[in-house]
Amino acid sequence: MSLFHLADALDRLSRESLHGWGEQKPLIAITGNFADDRLQLLPGYFRAVEAAGGLPVVVPPCRKPGTELVQLLDRVDGVLLSGGADINPLWLDEEP
Repeated sequence: MSLFHLADALDRLSRESLHGWGEQKPLIAITGNFADDRLQLLPGYFRAVEAAGGLPVVVPPCRKPGTELVQLLDRVDGVLLSGGADINPLWLDEEP
């Protein structure tokens, strides 16, 4: 998604889901990745969200998503899936 489209989506979110909440920015979760035992995210992801008027929140990868992840996703206005390693198909009960 280009920055132009992201800005349009954030503008729509701010009008629809945050109506009556004052000047709060849309909260956008961005998936992060682990590399060398560190959570990593290329800066272009959060900079694009900020430039489009959103407030980025980096979400670390989870091996077994549970209620904590669901609670987080219930609180955000959007999710940006960043690039990263391929998902192990066995985690989704699929064949490699």
